[in-house]
Amino acid sequence: MIEFGSDYHLCDEKHIGGNTLFDVFPNVRLYASGRHAFSALLGHHDWKRIWIPAYFCYEVIAHIEQLHITVKLYNDFPNNPNVKQTIESLPTQEGDVLLRVNYFGIDLGAQVLDIDIPIIEDHTLGLNSEWAKSSTADWCVASLRKSLPIAIGGMLWSPKQHTLPQSVELTNEVVELADKRYKAMSLKTAYLNHQFHQKDVFRNLYIETEQQIETLQVSGLDNRSIEIITHLNIETWMNIKTENWETAHRLLTPYAIQHIENAKSPFSILLKCASNEERELLRKHLIQRHIYPAILWTMPEDSPFDEAKVYADTMLSVHCDARYDSDNIVHICKEIIGFYD
Repeated sequence: MIEFGSDYHLCDEKHIGGNTLFDVFPNVRLYASGRHAFSALLGHHDWKRIWIPAYFCYEVIAHIEQLHITVKLYNDFPNNPNVKQTIESLPTQEGDVLLRVNYFGIDLGAQVLDIDIPIIEDHTLGLNSEWAKSSTADWCVASLRKSLPIAIGGMLWSPKQHTLPQSVELTNEVVELADKRYKAMSLKTAYLNHQFHQKDVFRNLYIETEQQIETLQVSGLDNRSIEIITHLNIETWMNIKTENWETAHRLLTPYAIQHIENAKSPFSILLKCASNEERELLRKHLIQRHIYPAILWTMPEDSPFDEAKVYADTMLSVHCDARYDSDNIVHICKEIIGFYD
């Protein structure tokens, strides 16, 4: 493989068969994106305010604000030891709803909360965690394309068996957009196999469709994505990621490279740098070596939530999913170690 990370390419069929997403989550609504799932859920209720963690995707927050619900932020971030106390001391009122975020499958958030308002949980970054599988929240949402090899996809379910919003039709616009993204995935596969050499072609398709999808009306999920997740063995897919994370953990630990231990159900290799400057230098170092890490997420510079802001400014997420084998992970870790040597 000539590069690592970024958007999924088309994956082969070795992960077909066995337990699927629908075996784990049998009663769900599927949407074109996680934001569409949020839109459907918030449109299904007349909540006035939503409490959202300060460490979250601010593009999603902006999307929620457009749904005519007031956003209130509270202090939460990965490995926050005081989250239960923080949430239970919030000045909530009737008409409020609370959003919890499953940060990278770390599972610290899976706590019983003594509050009197409905709870939504976002399991995008911890879809395979026990917290997601055994949630007791009122509602759960997830963006599926962050963890599964599909072009688009979002999911909504209710652990408390509340009535789900009515199914929405698949729109023609989403069909066209999904087709473009699958074309990009196919071209990336050819590129990685040295059969196609114009990287800008599929990169431009990814960028174009990324900008388009969240401007479209709420839609169901396209047939090709449904076909993939109907047959994808999610246990095999997620177990490979865990094994890859364990390989990275074993290699990085002797060098005292700061990374978060989340082997229960890891989303990625999470690197914690000493400063924002170090993070940016490490990111540049990896990109120069064709390893494309992600920053999750960028917070406003004037954010009053100092702990969350420091985490956002110093973290780096390196992909270790089932696209990669142990040799790939060894290569990636050697490049990380090389930065610090």
